[in-house]
Amino acid sequence: MEDDDFTKYNEKASSSNDLWEKNESFTSDSIEFNALDTLPKKSPLSYVIVVLSLAIVLALFYFFIKRDILTVSGIAVGFLILIILSLRKPKNIEVIINQTDILIDNKSFNLRDYQSFSVRDLAGGFKILLIKPVKRFTPSLNVYLMDKQSSDKITAYLSHIIPYNSSVNNFIDTVLQWLGI
Repeated sequence: MEDDDFTKYNEKASSSNDLWEKNESFTSDSIEFNALDTLPKKSPLSYVIVVLSLAIVLALFYFFIKRDILTVSGIAVGFLILIILSLRKPKNIEVIINQTDILIDNKSFNLRDYQSFSVRDLAGGFKILLIKPVKRFTPSLNVYLMDKQSSDKITAYLSHIIPYNSSVNNFIDTVLQWLGI
């Protein structure tokens, strides 16, 4: 069941290029495609087990030291919220890139605020489109692509607007990929 999520999304993305033909278009004015808002987890049950065991150990440790039920219940509620958020399924989002803006689910981001982009491979056959901002503390835009054909066309289109940066993963990116974040 763990690999079913990945194969389901890969089959959906690569089945006779239906996604590209029906939902994506490539013109000189803009490019439209569907993407995922997050990556599907390999095994949500393993995350639940790890978080639940960590919550129990932390709550018991704090209870035996301080004997404070209110804080222990706060720890339990906090970890319960983390578990619920980790079980969330990814949803399809519509992305439109034109000469001046990127629209992600009707949120507009001006391309003048971004200095470069790169496309990186992820586990399960997915790719991530990273768009690096000009300002230091502005978060980068991350779009999870479902197939190679769309990433090639997006790279060709965006390279005419902002520079392509084929940087390798740094240490923090490697750790975040290992953690699955």
